[in-house]
Amino acid sequence: MGPLDLFLSAFAGAMIVVSGGLYALLLAFARLRNSKRLAYAAVSAYFALVVFVFLLADRLALARGWNVVIVVMLAGYLTAPHAIWFLTHATHGESIDES
Repeated sequence: MGPLDLFLSAFAGAMIVVSGGLYALLLAFARLRNSKRLAYAAVSAYFALVVFVFLLADRLALARGWNVVIVVMLAGYLTAPHAIWFLTHATHGESIDES
């Protein structure tokens, strides 16, 4: 692993955190404001997350078995914010709608 691989790994790792957080934040605001534009931005952030996850996996030369773990993790992160929103809305729906 050369210095460029190390830099790209660190950069991809940081961007995974940023794009993952941005996805969840934009998705929440899209639901709160009923905004398609924010929903499209959330999807874009998720696709950035996918790109950076596979960039990190490539730079770290992970074995093929790890690809299954990566795909499961990405599927989970795609659905988790939706599930959390559903549970939050089911629990606190009236207080969310009033504000």
